[in-house]
Amino acid sequence: MSNNPDIIHPRARVFGAYWMSLPKRDFLPDRDQIDLLQLKEILPSFVILQYESPSMVRFRLAGTDEVRRYGFEITGRNYLDFVPEERRAQAVQTFQTMLNHPCGTRNLIETVTSSGRIVLNEAIGYPVRGSDGRADQMIFQSNDIEGRLKPHQRKDVVVEHRRLRERRFIDIGAGVPSLAA
Repeated sequence: MSNNPDIIHPRARVFGAYWMSLPKRDFLPDRDQIDLLQLKEILPSFVILQYESPSMVRFRLAGTDEVRRYGFEITGRNYLDFVPEERRAQAVQTFQTMLNHPCGTRNLIETVTSSGRIVLNEAIGYPVRGSDGRADQMIFQSNDIEGRLKPHQRKDVVVEHRRLRERRFIDIGAGVPSLAA
């Protein structure tokens, strides 16, 4: 388990500990070093994002829980399409910081669902290198920690990641950047 006291959900702690155990080059593991079989219990709650530009952060892969949360296949879509315009620059800055500093991040995000419900989601993310060796991908594991959907509410899907309630950068060996970064 990750020893980061800020991480709330047990599945996120498992992911954090796994990521920290991977062999790294310049603080980052290669994406192909991630053994998905070791994460099979929590794999449905993963997404891999690829930073392509300040206007495109593409979902490269989405687990089944994430597809269910959004209500449709999100692989190939732009993550920023689900972020309110006034918060996009902040989201892009976080991704750039994760990749360039580098560091992990823990975010508590208020998500609005199709019925208007507010769900608090904890998303833990770490940077990884793609097959070309570039540090342009991030792997996130997320868990609803408040307002969790009950089985009969499964058609209630994510409409927007409305508000960032809290962000903490995670030291992966290169120190922790300031939140202004």
